[in-house]
Amino acid sequence: MITPRLLGINFEETSKLEVDFSAKMPILTLEEARGTIRKILQGDTGRIQPSPYCRQRMLERQVFMEDIFHVLHWGELSPGTHPGDAENNVFRDAGADLEEVPLTIVIRIIVAQKFIEVITVFGGTHDKT
Repeated sequence: MITPRLLGINFEETSKLEVDFSAKMPILTLEEARGTIRKILQGDTGRIQPSPYCRQRMLERQVFMEDIFHVLHWGELSPGTHPGDAENNVFRDAGADLEEVPLTIVIRIIVAQKFIEVITVFGGTHDKT
């Protein structure tokens, strides 16, 4: 059975998350978004954290944080598809998880706080054999 602890999620820490989404954010280009993601992945003082909705989807689809890191590093970044996504720095990153299963993640980048919120994951369902 997959539990939040196996996903590397500490609900006590994530429930105390304080991110100011109301602050006016600069709109990122794809190149700027890629650069911000790379800096955070390389250990810059940022954070990557799934939303509560995403944590549930991760459990259902057997997606681990390592899979998300893999897609963030190697995936193909594209603009979000909904109205308002550009103003909110929402992007899609499509690639494959560590087992080469197709996986797309939707992220929001909060530049001032060096924070990437993973909004949801698509794909990643593994056969239970």
